[in-house]
Amino acid sequence: ISWDWGGMAGTSYPNQDIYYALIMRLGYEIFHDLKYKAASEDMIISFKSKLLADGGVNYIGYENESPVYHALNIVILGRIYTLTKDPLILEIIKKTNNYWPLTMSAETVAEGWSDFWVKQNWYAIDASSLAIVAAVTQDPRNRWLLSQSLKHFPPKRKTLWLSYAEPYFSLLPTEETPLREQFVWYDQNINGIHGRKYNWYFGYTLSKGYQNTFIGGFIGDSLSANKMNGIIRGINIALKPNGNPNEQLFLAPPDKFSQSMMINELGGGMICVQYHPVTNHITGIKESRFETTTSPWLISQSWRTTQDSIIGYVALEAVADTSLQAASINVLLGPEPIYKINDNTWLSGQIKIQLPLLSDNFVSVKELASNPIYPTATSHWQGIEVLLNKTNFKKGDKFSIPILLSPVNNELPLKIESLNNSKSFLIKWENNRVSAVLFNDQPDSMDFRVSDLQKHKTNVWFSNRQSILTNATTNEGDIFTIPGNTCALVESYRN
Repeated sequence: ISWDWGGMAGTSYPNQDIYYALIMRLGYEIFHDLKYKAASEDMIISFKSKLLADGGVNYIGYENESPVYHALNIVILGRIYTLTKDPLILEIIKKTNNYWPLTMSAETVAEGWSDFWVKQNWYAIDASSLAIVAAVTQDPRNRWLLSQSLKHFPPKRKTLWLSYAEPYFSLLPTEETPLREQFVWYDQNINGIHGRKYNWYFGYTLSKGYQNTFIGGFIGDSLSANKMNGIIRGINIALKPNGNPNEQLFLAPPDKFSQSMMINELGGGMICVQYHPVTNHITGIKESRFETTTSPWLISQSWRTTQDSIIGYVALEAVADTSLQAASINVLLGPEPIYKINDNTWLSGQIKIQLPLLSDNFVSVKELASNPIYPTATSHWQGIEVLLNKTNFKKGDKFSIPILLSPVNNELPLKIESLNNSKSFLIKWENNRVSAVLFNDQPDSMDFRVSDLQKHKTNVWFSNRQSILTNATTNEGDIFTIPGNTCALVESYRN
């Protein structure tokens, strides 16, 4: 059975597959034909095979899950269990135990920045899915999130979903455990991290599918209408080739080079990626099979994501002579008005955005969709577009900018500057602190000189391993030798 425009039931489209399982089971209940019962059971087994390590389910193919579809999956599973009492359904629901505590804020808003790029709707999640998970797992975190959902988004009427969830409300545990006010957790569903410091939520993701952003965050606010007061949907690079006016190169493909590391001591982590951008692609869709691209552009991003801020460098390089209609780096924000503070600082809700070193490129505040292909509920939300001031490029032409994002009252650095290759950067803070993200995208080792480290305690974390290291001290600073194809984070403090 072919569902929708290319996803095949039972292969790569779980949220449609689980509907099929329910329909087949209802067919058996009505007609008592065993073939419908068997079809339902087979599809549930197929659905189980798509479960991720922390309880998510790929939206389609290898794409990150969409929270609203996770809710759908749980509600349909709950309905099937009510009909069948199949223990396999309980096993599947129990395995989703970690999903909502990882994805949801205390205000029961599911973040949308790590969502599959076609969706990213930033919806609040209603009580139905939470009630089913809390009842089946007896998990006090999900029970607390259910209470928060009922508090912040009380149901105004009885919906189909609530009717499916109704049997589970009588089975809820009594114990509740609130989300911790400060944490950084690794999330195997998104191959990244979720972090929190009070009302600031942030993280990064390295999807196995296509991505329009790697980082994101938001400010939770129980008093605002949508329970958020400042949203970072992500950072998106959009290249418009000559020819088709609707085409854009804006996605990182699955074969991107990527390195990352969660760092508990820092309350966050680092991420470095490099890729040739592609246009509208989705894994698991017949008309959109992944192919290695030969795009004439190379994009590099390196980020330091912590409980205080998200700071990174974005670099664009032409790897062949080429031309474009336009090229832009887009800071995707929320529905709040954007206020300009000075030539390189803006406010969106309680989010502060700094774009130093803009040179003579064109900057404008405008409506910016999360993607240029498929409209979403956030398509008319605001953003900041940095439009390059040229359209013809020679091989080797490079453009890079630092981007600094944080809650409005948090510290931002005194200075940020590029190191070595425009993919690495140095951050100088008040109180003599120094940070650096060192991204060696070459196969051989590379030396990086980091200034102002004398008499500092210095920690260096390498992607995939950790050490404390200072290689050599010179008059100009310390030299760090970074292995090939490796990302490293330097953090130093005055002794």
